[in-house]
Amino acid sequence: GDVVAVMLEVIQGEGGVKEAGKGFLKQLRDYCDKEDILLIFDEIQTGMGRTGKMFAYEHYDIIPDIMTLAKALANGVPIGATVASEKASSYFKPGTHATTFGGNYLACAAANKVMDIMTEEGFLKKVSQNGAYLQKELENLFGEKAEIRGEGLMVGASLKGVDSTDFIKAAAENKLLLVAAGDNTVRFYPPLNTSKDDMDYGLGLAEKTLKDLSED
Repeated sequence: GDVVAVMLEVIQGEGGVKEAGKGFLKQLRDYCDKEDILLIFDEIQTGMGRTGKMFAYEHYDIIPDIMTLAKALANGVPIGATVASEKASSYFKPGTHATTFGGNYLACAAANKVMDIMTEEGFLKKVSQNGAYLQKELENLFGEKAEIRGEGLMVGASLKGVDSTDFIKAAAENKLLLVAAGDNTVRFYPPLNTSKDDMDYGLGLAEKTLKDLSED
């Protein structure tokens, strides 16, 4: 047909921390294989350990044909990368694609160091454990006032009865920096090397923020 590729986020970031779902992704992978369509995952927000695995697609027992990475790949040093399967990359011959600033030495050195840290024994397991703790504590904190969803340290609180913009402004006054996403959702994305003490401190600020808003 006329469809060359399907591109999506395994877990939407800007869309409100919404997971695509294992069943959907499995069916999509099967359909793309059947119709000879490339399956492309945008892992710019979900990749590099954010969800407790190196790449978010690993939670779903499928493999994309192409994957995009950036941001966390070099821990904030400007970089972008496209990773492709042997079949997909075979269409790129020397000279097919070029970049003006590609292969920057500083960015590549930073990315190599990030990969070294990410692959240290127990690092991703700790991210997964901290993520489970964060989600549980947020569920206890918000109760029926929010739906908590996400994977690893990519967590969103879809607020009910509280405006996300008001919550974020109030949180900033309490020295807690958060950002919104999707439909009235607040994102909680602590650093991957965050400690439980730091998370508890941040959760305390979130609790104070919720209390401040309830008193207004």
